[in-house]
Amino acid sequence: MTTISAQRLANIFVEVADTLVDEFDLIDFLHMLTDRTASLVGASTVGLLLADPHGQLQFMAASDENTKLLELFQVQNHEGPCLDAYNTAQPVINADLREAEARWPRFAPAPPRPGSARCMRSRSASART
Repeated sequence: MTTISAQRLANIFVEVADTLVDEFDLIDFLHMLTDRTASLVGASTVGLLLADPHGQLQFMAASDENTKLLELFQVQNHEGPCLDAYNTAQPVINADLREAEARWPRFAPAPPRPGSARCMRSRSASART
C-alpha cells in the first residue's frame, strides 16, 4: 500500500479546488486527475473511461499517450480488461495480457508493452438506480 503524506494530499486538493473557476476545462481536469491518481496509488499509468447515459463507455483521459491508445482500442473493439470490469462490476486485477488472447482476442495482442492490467469499476452515487 502506498503511504501519502498529508502535505501531498493537501496540495492535490488545492489543485482540484483551483478548477472551480469560470474558465473550467473538463478535459484538462480529467487529465490532471489521471496523472495525480497514478502518482497517489503508485500506478505507472491511469486511464479514465466514463459511461454515457446509454451505458456505453467513452474515453475521457489518460495519464500518458500509450494508455490513451489502449483505452481507445478497448472502446473501439468492445473488449478488454476495463470493459470487463465495467460490465461485470468486478475488478480485473493483474490480468496477464500475454496469456489473455482467448479472453480478449483483439485486445491482448495490441498493447505496445506486454504485461499486466488492472481495471476497476466505480459508479457515482448519482448513477445508481
